[in-house]
Amino acid sequence: MNIVEMVLAFAVRHLLSSIVLFGIAVWLMRLRTLGAERRSWLLLAVFALAVALPFASFLPDWATTLPAPVAESEPIVVLPGEGARVDEAVYEAGQRPDMMYLEIPRSFSTVLVLAWGLGLLWQWMRLFEGWRETRRLRRVAQPAPRLEATLVDVLPRNTRIGTTVADGPMAVGLFRPAILVPRGLAESLAPDALRDVLRHEIAHIRRGDLWSAAALRGALALFWWNPFLRAINARLELAREMACDARAARDCDAPTDYADSLLASAEAMLNLGEQREWLAVGMVAQRSSLEQRIDGLIREDASTRPRAAPRRDGAERRPAGCLHRSGGGRRAPPGDARRAHRRTRRTGHRLARSCPRR
Repeated sequence: MNIVEMVLAFAVRHLLSSIVLFGIAVWLMRLRTLGAERRSWLLLAVFALAVALPFASFLPDWATTLPAPVAESEPIVVLPGEGARVDEAVYEAGQRPDMMYLEIPRSFSTVLVLAWGLGLLWQWMRLFEGWRETRRLRRVAQPAPRLEATLVDVLPRNTRIGTTVADGPMAVGLFRPAILVPRGLAESLAPDALRDVLRHEIAHIRRGDLWSAAALRGALALFWWNPFLRAINARLELAREMACDARAARDCDAPTDYADSLLASAEAMLNLGEQREWLAVGMVAQRSSLEQRIDGLIREDASTRPRAAPRRDGAERRPAGCLHRSGGGRRAPPGDARRAHRRTRRTGHRLARSCPRR
């Protein structure tokens, strides 16, 4: 069995299974009855199946699309007196025996396998460069004991918070996690909004997203040519961010309060420039998905908010402003909340259009 044909048949099997599982991923994202947490884990299982299922073709007694092994032909036995003599030239015309020649691939399948290998090498080089940049960021980060003190009750053990020159808040480190916050963001953002940002990164650490993200990027580097696998990963990243948003919003008076912090941090991120390929997970790793995350928080707030009785006293309601934190556990009137929701959607649309896509 030709090794080139085996690799191509494996790639075809992987592509076909990814197409089927991509349809499942799209269906899961449209299933509103699932919470963000369950949706993220189900999409992670779909991604793992898309990567691992084609390898099952190498198991014994497995129905496979790989080429059947071809029976080896009998070796040719050269009889005495046949073939080239010692004093005859055995090299092809125009080639010298003291030089090494590179043979050009003679089939299109060989060219495809060679391109796969070169692309894999390039992708792993990019991952290595992202790992080096992340280590450098962590090495130059300044400790932030004040921020650690404000979250001492929820900060995971052996997790540190530092300020650095990163272009967005992020969680780094597999064995010794750390949360890195841009210095400009830590200085300009309101304390309540900054705590919400840190709670989002803490949710990434508690969910084990650092390990899963590293495995996902390794798999994407291996199958860099598969657009359906990347589409599944894009939906998985969105579901993961929405799950961390839901966890961080639990400590707020209402999900729209956390949405206010998300918008404030995203607006500050616009001034920090283009994001780089860090080997980390972060609150605004995909800025183009901000609109969907805001809509998810609004839907969650609408589902958890008790329905208010209609007002009969004819009192004039307070005009709506921006999203705000309701002190003392008080909620904004339903009319104010609806107008605030509309403003949040408009702001999310503007940010999503102005954010650079990765």
